[in-house]
Amino acid sequence: MAKKDVFMYVPQQLVRDQGCTHMDVAVWCYTFIEIYNDYKSKSMVCASQIAYQIKENYVYTQNFVSEIADSIRNLIESGYLTGGRCGKGHYEIATSSFDPSNYDHYIKIRIDDIRRIIKENTRPFATLRYYLLILSTINASTKCAYWSIESLADILGNDATIITRYLSILEKMSLIYVYRGVGATNTYGRFEDKETIIMQGQARGNDGRVTKASNIKRRMTQMYNRVKAGHTYDPVIMEEIRDYCQRKNDETGENFYDLSVFKVDFARDAS
Repeated sequence: MAKKDVFMYVPQQLVRDQGCTHMDVAVWCYTFIEIYNDYKSKSMVCASQIAYQIKENYVYTQNFVSEIADSIRNLIESGYLTGGRCGKGHYEIATSSFDPSNYDHYIKIRIDDIRRIIKENTRPFATLRYYLLILSTINASTKCAYWSIESLADILGNDATIITRYLSILEKMSLIYVYRGVGATNTYGRFEDKETIIMQGQARGNDGRVTKASNIKRRMTQMYNRVKAGHTYDPVIMEEIRDYCQRKNDETGENFYDLSVFKVDFARDAS
């Protein structure tokens, strides 16, 4: 029997609140996983329970537990969790905290996708936050969004390069699909809505695939030349450049790009 998708509804205000950290958002999600139950009106939780849910084992530091406790307190003080401290390190949380009817706007996300993001990324809490942020801009009717990178960055007061970095990660994970046309902002949405996104993107302007390919080649070649000259980019961007160069070498059968210039170890940080 196929596994049924289980969804969570995250308050949009929480995801876009600059007063909340990436960990605060993740702790809210994992508090839901730990205690939400239709048959309960409230439940007791402690930071070590959330740490276990995040790590899916008992291997975590006391500092990690302390950071989670700080997030729980911040979420209660900010009103994103309803409850309070009921003992040393323990908090009583009302399950109404997770009722989407109490939110002005919410973001629907698969719990399996949350767990996957946390498992597979070097910066798991930031990746989860930016995934939720991107989902928050998608129109429920069209299944597409058209926000510019700069507009997405402005929501959390970030630089556009940060959004670009995490968008690339989410594309590689097949969680987000981006149609890059010409003469308009990108058209993007959930990966499962890829065909709809392509149709919407094409309707917004000419296809521009040849121009897009040329732009990518020009950008990657410029970045490769900078790496060759000794410049170092963010590890995610370095990996993207190296992957492109490797792919082009394989396609042409020639070593046009010298891959020895990439001396950075891109192995994932397991923490």
